[in-house]
Amino acid sequence: RNWEASDPAEVGKILRQWFKDTVEIEGVVALETDSVADRQRVAYRFQGRNEDGPFAIEQQVYYSEQGGRIVWMRVLCSGFRQCGSRV
Repeated sequence: RNWEASDPAEVGKILRQWFKDTVEIEGVVALETDSVADRQRVAYRFQGRNEDGPFAIEQQVYYSEQGGRIVWMRVLCSGFRQCGSRV
């Protein structure tokens, strides 16, 4: 899907629609940053719980900024991966 946002409130609205009200994010278990030429990269993994039990979800974000503002961004997500034990 393709989303566009022009202010922080719109970004928050887009991010919140990825998680249902029944999803509880318990914590960030991994965080990594780097750059690829003129792009920045952030990778993070959450652990949490939903109606199906414990899960892990990981996202990779690539972005470009100008004047301290993100002007381009792509996000790749693993999806909710159910797991019998913590990540």
